[in-house]
This record gives sequence, structure tokens and C-alpha cells, in this order.
Amino acid sequence: MLEQATTTYANGLLAGHGLKQLGWQFKLTNSAKFFGATFYKSKTIYLSRPYMAVNTRQTIAHALRHELAHALVPFSKNHPKTWHAACIKLGGNGNAHLTNEVRP
Repeated sequence: MLEQATTTYANGLLAGHGLKQLGWQFKLTNSAKFFGATFYKSKTIYLSRPYMAVNTRQTIAHALRHELAHALVPFSKNHPKTWHAACIKLGGNGNAHLTNEVRP
């Protein structure tokens, strides 16, 4: 249920911000190496199932908005001011790292 709700929410955000139309996609991964990741070459945003299993919906939503900001600000690897502004505009806190995440 949580996976389906997160996927629906993510796809809605991608479409709402014009990224779906540009070929961006959302996928879940079984990796526990990261909570979320954005890959520009494949235009894919990933969230980790293991992290999702031990974190709150609010933290999951923040992680998703964090990664979406990366997709909106091309090659924002080091969290520049443009990424910070995009993250806040999306409803995130603008922090480069999640402050309340639980590791699996």
C-alpha cells in the first residue's frame, strides 16, 4: 500500500512539474545504500524500499521532494542555491541531508 501510494504521489509530482513529459520516471529500489537518488542520464528518481519501510510518510515525502529538486535543477550534485530554492518551492525543507531519517 505504501509503495503504491508513494509511486502515485511521485508520478503526480513528475507530471505536475513537467518532468514526466520530458521522459523522467520514478522507480523503487531494494538498495539500502541510499534513501533516494536522481540519475540524470536515465532520467530516473529512485527511492529505497528498505528506507521507506522504517521511515514516516512525512520523511518519505521529504526525500522524494529532495530528489525531485535535483531533477528540476540540472546536475545539482552539490546542492547549490538553485537546488535549495527548488526544494523549498516543492515543499521540502531545503536541507541537503534529511535530518530525521531512520537507516534500515
